[in-house]
Amino acid sequence: MGNPTVLAVDDNPALLHCLVRMLENLGARVLSTTDPREALQLSALESVELLVADFHMPHMTGAELVRRARRLRPDLRAAILTGCPDDARRALGAEPVPVLEKPWTGAALDALLAPPDRAAA
Repeated sequence: MGNPTVLAVDDNPALLHCLVRMLENLGARVLSTTDPREALQLSALESVELLVADFHMPHMTGAELVRRARRLRPDLRAAILTGCPDDARRALGAEPVPVLEKPWTGAALDALLAPPDRAAA
């Protein structure tokens, strides 16, 4: 099995850079953008296995991005990174998406990269 391809989205370029470096150090291939509208287009790519998005962004929230991306790709795994986890969980409603509170750790990101069937292996 190859390294997972992750789409990282954060409107703060410094935080996005840090997130990309951490994911790459964990073995992921990373596509990144500061624009959730561009992320929506990129999320349609079959190579993207995981969408990791900030919650508060201009143009659309991370929760809205996940919902819209899953309309295009229902099987897309996703996670939200936020300093406001309660807001993110409320916005996600019943959408099954992990919410990681900032500051996130390498271990938390590593757990996101695990294949969904790893526990069954």
